[in-house]
Amino acid sequence: MKRIIAFAFCLLSTTWILSGQWVQLNDTPFETHHSNGFGYNGKAYVIEGSPNTAGGSGPSNMLWEYAPDLDEWKQIADCPGPGRTIAIGDDMDGKYYYGFGNDSDGALSDVWVFDPIDTSFTELPSCPGIGRSHPAFVAHNNKIFMGSGSSYQGDLNDWWELDLTSGLWTQKDNIPGQVRHHPFQFGIDNAIYVGGGHISNWAKYDIETSTWSAINDLPGGRVAGTQFSHNGKGYVLSGDDENHGPIISSQLFLQYSPEEDLWRELPPHPGTNKWACSSFIIDDFLYLFGGLEYDETEYGNASTFRFNLSKLNCLSPTGLLALNVTDVSAGLFWSSNTAGSTDTLKYRKVGIDQWTVIENAQAVYDLDNLEACQEYEFTIVTDCDSLVSDYAPIYQFTTDGCCLNPDLHVADLTETTASINWEGILAASEYEIRWSKYEEQDWETSNTAFLDFQLSDLEACTEYEIQVRTLCVNEETPFSESLIFRTRGCGVCIDQTYCEANESYTGDLFYIDEIELNGYVNSTGNNEGYGNFEDPDAIELTIGNQYDLSLTLGYEFDPFGVNYSVWIDLDSDAEFSNNEKLLYVEFADNEYTGELNIPDNAVAGLTKMRIIAGWDDNINPCEENEFYVGEVEDYCVTLNVQSSVSQSSPEGYLEVAPNPFKDYLSVRYGNATSSKLDKLVLTDILGTKLISKDLNQYQFGENQVQLNTSQLKQGIYIISLIDKSGDLVRQQKVIRMN
Repeated sequence: MKRIIAFAFCLLSTTWILSGQWVQLNDTPFETHHSNGFGYNGKAYVIEGSPNTAGGSGPSNMLWEYAPDLDEWKQIADCPGPGRTIAIGDDMDGKYYYGFGNDSDGALSDVWVFDPIDTSFTELPSCPGIGRSHPAFVAHNNKIFMGSGSSYQGDLNDWWELDLTSGLWTQKDNIPGQVRHHPFQFGIDNAIYVGGGHISNWAKYDIETSTWSAINDLPGGRVAGTQFSHNGKGYVLSGDDENHGPIISSQLFLQYSPEEDLWRELPPHPGTNKWACSSFIIDDFLYLFGGLEYDETEYGNASTFRFNLSKLNCLSPTGLLALNVTDVSAGLFWSSNTAGSTDTLKYRKVGIDQWTVIENAQAVYDLDNLEACQEYEFTIVTDCDSLVSDYAPIYQFTTDGCCLNPDLHVADLTETTASINWEGILAASEYEIRWSKYEEQDWETSNTAFLDFQLSDLEACTEYEIQVRTLCVNEETPFSESLIFRTRGCGVCIDQTYCEANESYTGDLFYIDEIELNGYVNSTGNNEGYGNFEDPDAIELTIGNQYDLSLTLGYEFDPFGVNYSVWIDLDSDAEFSNNEKLLYVEFADNEYTGELNIPDNAVAGLTKMRIIAGWDDNINPCEENEFYVGEVEDYCVTLNVQSSVSQSSPEGYLEVAPNPFKDYLSVRYGNATSSKLDKLVLTDILGTKLISKDLNQYQFGENQVQLNTSQLKQGIYIISLIDKSGDLVRQQKVIRMN
C-alpha cells in the first residue's frame, strides 16, 4: 500500500484534478483580450478591450455592466479618450483607474478614473514617462504605481508613482532585473509586488522607503494573465509561460502569502492557460473571462467561469484516483487540501441512486466486495469544522473481468519477422490473431492462450496490419482496430531512430500547409506542431541534381514572414549535421520556392528529410529552439545514383537476392547480346571496390554466383555488371543490414 501512495503523490506533484469550485456561466457578449474591469456594490464594470475575432474593427472603449444574479451583461457607456489596445487598470476604494496601451498613433501615457456611482470618467495627469503598453499598474494606498512595459524604445524597467492627492508623478528607482513587459502585479498593505513579464524575478516595493527587495519567484517569467489581491493575499491567474508556451495545470492559479513569502497552488481553471484574460471580484466570487486559450485553433473566447474565494479556507479534495483495480476491489485515493479536516467518501455503482457513505475516510481506502466488469463512481467532501467544501468531481472506474480486446504492441521487427505482445485480459480463455498486408485483407489467422505471438515469413519493407479478438467463456469480442506496422529493410528513414523534433512547436500561429518537390505534392494542413509523412515510395531524388522545393504556410491569424530550414540526412547515419542543412531562409513569404542541391557525395538509399517553419533565427532540427511557434514535418526521400548504363547493351540483366542482405548475396546475371561479360563488382557508395568476381567462365544463358558479404558493415552498396570492353551493362543498389 505504501507503494500506491507514493505513486499517487508523484502524480499530484505535476497535475490537479479539476475542482468543482469553478462554475461555468453564460458567455460574455463580446470576445476580447486585454479587457479591464472590477466589481463594485454587487455588479461588475468592464471596458471591452481588443477583439479576438478575425477582421475585428479595432479596440473598443465600450463599457459593460454585469449583473451576477441574472448572469447578464448590458452596454452602458463608452470610456472617453482614444480607442486603445493592451491597456491596463486597477481598482481602489470603489473606483477604477485605467490607461496606457496603444492607439492608432502609438503608445499612450494617459490615465482615467471611472466612478461606478454615476458612470463618469475623469482624466488624471498623464505620466511624464515614455508612453507604453502592458506595464505593471497598481492603484493602492491613494497612489498609482506604474512601470516597465513596451514602448517605441523597446521594453522598459522604470518605476513611477502618482500621488492622487497632489496630482504629481515622481520617478522612483527602477524595477530590479532586466527590462520587461506584460508582468503580473498587486498591492498588499504597504507594498507593491511585481514579477514575470518574460523575466523570472519577482520583487517587493516598499511604499514607505521606496526600496525594492527580492521575493519568492515561483511563478517565474510568465506573462499576460490576470491578477488581484484579496484579504491580504496576492493572486496570479492564468497567462502564458515566459516563452508564450503552456503553463502546467497545477500552477494556473497561485496564491501568494506575504507573511510566509510562499506561493500556494490553487484549483486550476477549466481548459488550458489563457493569454491576456481578465477578471473581477464581486463579493467573494472571482470571475474569469476573455483572452485566448493556449490550444485554441480558432479566434474568440467568450467563456466565463466563477470561483468561490470563500472556499479557499476549505477546499475540495483533489487528485481522485482508483488504483490497483481488480475484478472485486479497488484502492481509492485522493488528496485533502485543508489541514485538520475530515473527509467523507461516497461511492456507488453507476446507475444506482443510493450512495454508500464512509465517514472519516482515509486515503488509500480499500474498497472490496465489488462486482466484476461494473462501473463504479466515488466523490469526497471535506468538513473543516465551520465550513464544508464542495464535493470533488465524481471519479468513475470499471472493475476488471470484462471481455475486452487487449492493446497490441510490436517489438523486435526484422525484415521478415515481428513479435506481437499484449497485456492479459482476466476474462480471456484465449485470443484469436489475424494479419495481412495492409489494406489487402487476405487474412491469416491463429489462436493462442499466450500473451505474445511471432509473425514470420514476412516481406521486407512492407506494411502489415494485425488484429486481435478475445475469446471468453460465454462471449467473444469483435476483432479490434488494426495495428499497422512496417517491416525493416526499407532504409535508414524507416529502419533507424532519429532525434525527435522539438515538442514545443504547436502550429498555433502558423503551420506548413503544403509542400511540392519533384512532382510530389502534399497538402498537410495544421498538424499541431508536427507531421510525420514517412512514405518510402513518395519522393525520389537523384544525387547531383537540383530541385525546386515549394513551401506554403497556413496561418491562424494574419500572414507574416517566417524562417524555413530543410535538412536531408545525406550520409544515412540517422543524424542531421550542420552540412546537411540544404535550405535556410529568413522572413520568407507564406508561399516560397527554394533550391535543394543534392551533393555528389550523398549516400544512395532511403533517408529522412526534415522541414521546419519557425521564428527562431537559428533553428535546430532536434534541440529546443527559442520560439515554440511553427511546425515540423518529416518525409522519406529516396536518393538515387546517376544512371550510367551503356545504351549499347540494353539486353543485359542483373538480379540480386535477398535485398536487404546480410552475410551473403546471390546474383543472377545474363546478356542476350554478343558482348562478353567480364566482372561483377561491389563497391561502397563512394566507389571504393570491395568485392570483384571474375566471370571468365560465363556462358550464354542464365548464370548465378554467390558473394560472401559477412565482412561488410551495415550500409548501402552498389553492384555493377561489367563487360569485356569495360562498359557498365547493369547496376543495382543493395543494402546491408545488421
